[in-house]
Amino acid sequence: MPAAQAPLPRSLEPLPDESLPGFLLRLTHRLDLTPHQLARRVTLIPPDDPHARVSAAHLLMMQSARLNAFAEVTRMTTADADALTLRSYADRYPALAQALVRPGSIPRPRRLSQPWLLMNHSRYCPACLAGDGTPIQASHGGPWKRQWRLAITFACLDHWTFLRSECPRCRQPALCGRSGGP
Repeated sequence: MPAAQAPLPRSLEPLPDESLPGFLLRLTHRLDLTPHQLARRVTLIPPDDPHARVSAAHLLMMQSARLNAFAEVTRMTTADADALTLRSYADRYPALAQALVRPGSIPRPRRLSQPWLLMNHSRYCPACLAGDGTPIQASHGGPWKRQWRLAITFACLDHWTFLRSECPRCRQPALCGRSGGP
């Protein structure tokens, strides 16, 4: 069970269909923290392990205690916090449902036995990331959408374009966590 933390001095409202890594990146920008510092503050990694990384299982879903702690620290409802995960896609994506639920048990993330299920990096739509012109998105960018992590997603239906998978500057996979990101 995660250790109790004081709520953050300020937070952000999640954007529609925003992913957990995307929310964390926008929040790190707002709070001027590194992704690792923020992950520790919001109880996604243990406070005493300097080499800990945010588990990919949190992208799928968070256990109840962790979800409640995360929601309290980030000043959001548990429903909003849960909406940052992929759990809501389970009913439409059977492979994801199998990753979340062991037969005869309660839903909980487990080690993925099907590596093709999720991308180990995110694809993205540059137009979505540019934001919609609102002040908050002008300051912190648009959403890294949850569906971009699903292996079956290859296009942005809002902008009718194929998703990109590399950083345009360094040509490394986008939002993969290699440079200290979530």
